[in-house]
Amino acid sequence: MEYGASIPVADICEKLTKPPGKEATWDAYAHGLVYCLLCGASVLILKRYFRWCASAETVRTVCYFPIRSWTLMAHSFFSGLVDSSVLIPRLKPDLSGMEPFLPSISASVIKPSKPFCVAPSVGRLVHRIRGRKFRLVVNSGARYASVFTPRIQSNPGCSNSCVTYGGDVYNLVSVNQRLKLVNGLAEFLQRIRTESEEFMYPPPNKTHLMKELRWFLEEATVQFGGRLYAFTKGLPQGSCVSSDLTSLYLAHADRKLLESVDVWSHKNRLSETAVLRYVDDYLCISSSKESLNHLIDRIRTNDESYGLAVNESKFQSNLDDSDLAVNWLGMDIDSSLALVIPVERLPIFCRFAGQPLAPKDCVRRLATSRLQCLTWRYAFQLNPEMVHANSPGNHTAEVLRLNAQRLGTKMADIVWVSVKTSPDRAQLLQPAWSKRLASKLLYHVFCLFRPACTLQILRGLGRTRNPSSGGSNRSFIIPRTQIYFP
Repeated sequence: MEYGASIPVADICEKLTKPPGKEATWDAYAHGLVYCLLCGASVLILKRYFRWCASAETVRTVCYFPIRSWTLMAHSFFSGLVDSSVLIPRLKPDLSGMEPFLPSISASVIKPSKPFCVAPSVGRLVHRIRGRKFRLVVNSGARYASVFTPRIQSNPGCSNSCVTYGGDVYNLVSVNQRLKLVNGLAEFLQRIRTESEEFMYPPPNKTHLMKELRWFLEEATVQFGGRLYAFTKGLPQGSCVSSDLTSLYLAHADRKLLESVDVWSHKNRLSETAVLRYVDDYLCISSSKESLNHLIDRIRTNDESYGLAVNESKFQSNLDDSDLAVNWLGMDIDSSLALVIPVERLPIFCRFAGQPLAPKDCVRRLATSRLQCLTWRYAFQLNPEMVHANSPGNHTAEVLRLNAQRLGTKMADIVWVSVKTSPDRAQLLQPAWSKRLASKLLYHVFCLFRPACTLQILRGLGRTRNPSSGGSNRSFIIPRTQIYFP
């Protein structure tokens, strides 16, 4: 298969012969069969001759490399990190400079005076979009007791594994768990909220902060290819301190931005411009194009002064077309500032787990993934929905009805996957059982939502379309007001 290519599941299912008169039922079984084959059998075969690597595409995919090529690339990548002193090999954990700290669970039988033995997080390589380059990602919460001495103990009152090292007993925690405990960096950063005395009262304990950062750089380890490495500079992607330090750094940048622009705040409620930020995702709102353009220029200039740059590939704006909506934190926001559940893309198969699975595990993972990843849709596509500004009724009510209908579509997809992956699916798909399931579902919908929204949710639940019929669906909202935002 060509690198970066995708596999539309519907195209494969269309080529399967189905019994006449039962196309709809067998089409559902065909989708489950294709997913199991692609997620299980094909991976078993590929792993004999290839090695996999996650690819940071728009839709998460996996690149497969021949074993020899993968070994050379991975060795070259890690050799570069070691040669540049970003990573240094570590043979065993160094407990000499580790400060004792209390466990997070009081039921632990380990004495508070005993230091903790920090287990390494597991590292993996993620393939970048352009070129044959990688980045190192650390998996959070991974525990590998086997990298220490082989004598492992289990205490009934201790929730974590315990390991003997040098005659003493230590509580085994991961790097991320270590930083989230009583005197860990994550909890400390959550208390201080900012890193500067000018913007924090009372001022933070900078001595403690620098001590914890130095510990993270010197003692935190990552495991890759059966070996342990320690970071000498930088923070690996995926570590629990990355988002905390990002928030601290950008908080200082935001306060510097307030010196040059007039934006909305709890003290300044008359401003026509507002800036919202979640980690590193900004939403800028203004009542005029001129004010918005000025705000964007100031954000770019301010970020550059802090050594940052705006990712233009993710930049969205309705400056050229006020009817467009932008996506922020998973919601579509139009010019009337209405939050709308976005329309999902057509289904694309993407293999991102990498490990071979048994058919039973594939079906279970399919159901779990479908509940968590709503972009994997292959049933219950939504029909086009038109909402005009000059139509009778309240605009807010129209948005509520639209969101309710799309929510019903998502609920239908979850119910369908749960039924299709059930061992008793043959019985559940019988008309009598389907009616009983529908009555139970209707009862819970009426209990959860207001009557005005229930009808639209049920419409979304009832609108089905054969996933192999193709065709894209779009929703349009024509706003009344003209408020521009990127």
